[in-house]
Amino acid sequence: MKLKKFNVVNIIVITILLIALGFTTTLAVRYWNEVSKLGNITISIGSVDGVELTIVNISEAFNGVLVPEGCATYVGEVEEVEFTYSVSLNKEVLNAQNLIIEAFDVTIDNDTEYAHLVQVYIEDELGRKELDYFNEVVTIKIVVKILEPIDAIEAAEKGKEANVENSEIAFEKIRGKHIEISLRFSIEPKK
Repeated sequence: MKLKKFNVVNIIVITILLIALGFTTTLAVRYWNEVSKLGNITISIGSVDGVELTIVNISEAFNGVLVPEGCATYVGEVEEVEFTYSVSLNKEVLNAQNLIIEAFDVTIDNDTEYAHLVQVYIEDELGRKELDYFNEVVTIKIVVKILEPIDAIEAAEKGKEANVENSEIAFEKIRGKHIEISLRFSIEPKK
């Protein structure tokens, strides 16, 4: 009986540790001219010797449905999703580097047809942000939003700009689908 209880406890502990590992993304790079990839994060370091860049996803897990602005009506629907990353750079090269964060390879259900409807704000800029790196650790906020699919007929009625050929087809193809966004964190010497 004790042996069975001990095995169950071990299995539960291992399962919890694996889940925790899945929610935490940590990557350290200690090479120059190196590109590494972990999940949806790419680390790129230019020709800078002795650079150590560490990125940790400190966001809570997101479990909901992303909807266009003004369309959140049901429980679990949100108009934006925020992800936070802690980025640190070793002190030796700190004041000589710029940190560049870019969003790329955006897909909706592994398809790029309507990926242009996904907006990725890095800090306050759409798609890309370059930061003058002065602190050893900085917190980077990524906000993801999705635009409402609007075709030419709706654009004329609503006074908005069309962003798809047929809004009904676009809506059906993106509704409830998985959005995947890759982020690139790179370090470049200040000019």
